[in-house]
Amino acid sequence: MPLVSRFFRAFAAVFATTILRGEASRLTVWPASLLVIASVVSSSLYLFDQNWFYTILFRDYAGYGYAVGMALIFALLFDIVMNRGRVTIRIVTSISFAPPC
Repeated sequence: MPLVSRFFRAFAAVFATTILRGEASRLTVWPASLLVIASVVSSSLYLFDQNWFYTILFRDYAGYGYAVGMALIFALLFDIVMNRGRVTIRIVTSISFAPPC
């Protein structure tokens, strides 16, 4: 699936949240903005961290891995903003030798 259609789906979801009226509209501001940030971060990682010569030569594009990466970035951002980073802190302390906060 092309990168443009993935962007279209992500931003269509953000646009759909702006159409909602009332209390639901105010509740979707944070998740919608986090979705935009996750889209920008994952697309910049994909575009700038890719060796495009070999990608085009071997036709080895991201596929579903891009969507999984975007979902992971969104989940971490959502945890940091809404849950005050409790899950992210546990993941980082279990991976590294950093002392717990």
